[in-house]
Amino acid sequence: MCNADELNGYLTALQQLIERAYYNNNHQRVYMITHSMGSPVTLYLLNHMTQAWKDKFIMGFISLAGVWGGALNRFV
Repeated sequence: MCNADELNGYLTALQQLIERAYYNNNHQRVYMITHSMGSPVTLYLLNHMTQAWKDKFIMGFISLAGVWGGALNRFV
């Protein structure tokens, strides 16, 4: 588990990575593909960015096996 400062540092680095990918690829918007805990962390980032930022940099968000509702074993 990370603390708030570590999470903020990670989110800042992720934002910078997205922006670099956009600029390094001729201003093509970015598809974000996430897995497991990366899915809610990415959603947290997107929920805290302005709509203008998302419109400029993000083409889509694909979540693979995100931990949205807990483990499937709980329901089986």
